[in-house]
Amino acid sequence: EKAAAEKAVSEEEKEEDERRSIISRRKFQEETNREKYGEMAREALEEEIRRAKDLLRNEAYITEPQIKAELLMRLAVAYEEMAKYEWADEMYTYDTTIEACFDEGRDDCDAAIQLDRTRSTQYNRKAISSYQNLLANYQSFGRLDEVLFRMAVTLEEIEERKEALQTYTKLVKQYQ
Repeated sequence: EKAAAEKAVSEEEKEEDERRSIISRRKFQEETNREKYGEMAREALEEEIRRAKDLLRNEAYITEPQIKAELLMRLAVAYEEMAKYEWADEMYTYDTTIEACFDEGRDDCDAAIQLDRTRSTQYNRKAISSYQNLLANYQSFGRLDEVLFRMAVTLEEIEERKEALQTYTKLVKQYQ
């Protein structure tokens, strides 16, 4: 009886190990797929940014102000999306670095390791610049309320709260 019970436990342990292995492989595959799709999406955004910039530089292609404004809006949104990808990379780097620090048994990790948001902030600033261009030069653009809102959110993202509040205030006053 004891041998049979041990064999049953052994079989259960074996099945449990197999289930863990399957789950582990699935998680690995999901992570790999997520990384691949994320890289493909990033490449598509980079291409969209490149095309929009090329079109905006060549005045012969775009003669109507509304079309140029729409293209500027698309460029700004693409910059925002790139900022999100960069932020995710920056967070991953930060998380793995601080985790390794704690694994070493150090107690100064929070003070010693800072999140570097340089790349995401650069893309957010490009988006803000495009929104400012729209506000300054395309007063008849039909989506200026969205421009103000997105600009305010992006300003908040880079921790320029005073400017964000001013932009939200302008939005509320102009588009009740």
